[in-house]
Amino acid sequence: MARTPTPESQARRQLDIALAVATQRAQDVHVRQALELVTHAHGRVGVARALAIYGRIHGLGADVERVLSTRVFAALGQADLRPDGTVAAESGLLARVRRRLGGRRDLELRRWVEFHKGRTDRDLVDVHVDAVARVHSVLSAGSVADAVNWYAEAARLAGAMRDNVYLASLARLDDTSRQSGDGAGVLRHPETRRRSAGRAGPEARGDAGTRFRAIGD
Repeated sequence: MARTPTPESQARRQLDIALAVATQRAQDVHVRQALELVTHAHGRVGVARALAIYGRIHGLGADVERVLSTRVFAALGQADLRPDGTVAAESGLLARVRRRLGGRRDLELRRWVEFHKGRTDRDLVDVHVDAVARVHSVLSAGSVADAVNWYAEAARLAGAMRDNVYLASLARLDDTSRQSGDGAGVLRHPETRRRSAGRAGPEARGDAGTRFRAIGD
C-alpha cells in the first residue's frame, strides 16, 4: 500500500516545483536577453566575448554561463555569425573611417548594454516575485521575508537582486491596503488614492474642490 504523503512532504514538493519552474523561466530570460546582446553587438564584439560580458554584468556562475553559452550557440544555429565575431579585413579609406568611428560605436554599445541590463533585471524580478508568491502560499504561516529568504537561498539570489525581489514581493503580496479599504487612513489626499490600473476616480484625477481631510473632520 502506498503511503499517503504527509503535509510536510507535500509542501516540500510544492517548494521544489516552484524553484524548478523559476529556474527554468530565469534561464529562458537569460537566453533571450543574451541573444539580443549578441545580435546587437555583432561586428563589434565576438559572440564569446559578448556572452562573457553578459555573464559578468549579471553575476552568473560558471555552471549557469556554460548552460547559457550552449543554448545561445544552439539558438544561433545557421545564423551568419562567426563564433569569434570577426569580420572580413578591410583596408584603405573605409578601414580608417571605421577605426575612427569605433570609439563612438563602443560608447553607444556601453550605453545600450546599460539599458539592456535594466530590462533584463526587470524581467528577472518578475520571475522571482512569481516564485516568492508561490513559496509564500506554501509557507502560509510565514511572512513575506521568510518566503524571500527561503527562495533567495535556494535560488542563490544575492545583493541588489535579492533586495529588489524583497521590495517587489512586498508590493505584490501587500494585503494591508485591501484590508484597510479606501476610507481608512489618517490622511486622505488625491495622490494617496491614485489607481495604478488607469481607471482613476474623481479623487485620482484631482477634481476641483478635493481637499485634505483628516479622520474625524
